[in-house]
Amino acid sequence: MSDVRPRTQPVRVLIIDDDQDDRGRIRHILSKGFPAGRCVEISSKRELDTALARGDFDVVLTAYHLRWSDGLKILKTVKKRFPQRPVIWVGQLADEEEVAAAKKAGLSAYVAKLQLDSLVEVIHTHLVPAEPMPAEGRAIENSDSAEERYRVLCALTADYAYALHVTEEGDLIYEWVSDNFTQITGYTLIELVQTGDWTYLIHRDD
Repeated sequence: MSDVRPRTQPVRVLIIDDDQDDRGRIRHILSKGFPAGRCVEISSKRELDTALARGDFDVVLTAYHLRWSDGLKILKTVKKRFPQRPVIWVGQLADEEEVAAAKKAGLSAYVAKLQLDSLVEVIHTHLVPAEPMPAEGRAIENSDSAEERYRVLCALTADYAYALHVTEEGDLIYEWVSDNFTQITGYTLIELVQTGDWTYLIHRDD
């Protein structure tokens, strides 16, 4: 199972930008190109972590300069979790070398804020998945098999299980928790991400 959704379903977009006015402009343009689409505005790390935990998006639009991160870090974080989903930089005129380096890391495209009229077309272009190469197809298949093994382990585990990874900045990105986790702690994955810290679940007598 690929993490790219069929194009017959409405497009879901993450808009990551500190500037509320710019987010509004982007949202307005997308509402014309994707009338049935859904946009989620992101302006903080916690909101991004929550969106990544949910995973219910198809494309990421992000500014490069942010008060709490930058476009390259966000690109790497998204691609580590969702390698098939397009990430597009939307911003002021960017350095060509930065854009070239980002494309090597998986950036789909760069759209200047002065050229937002082309944004819908750019998104359409990258939402159409290309035919996977044989090796890529095997990698996706292996990934799904690994996920299934995790699920089986969860079913056989009396306690709870979870998966997370650490970013280059040392941040924890939660990927999933087993059903037992919610039953034992009373918290879902989304609630755990929103708290920002789960050390309060650890008791000295455990």
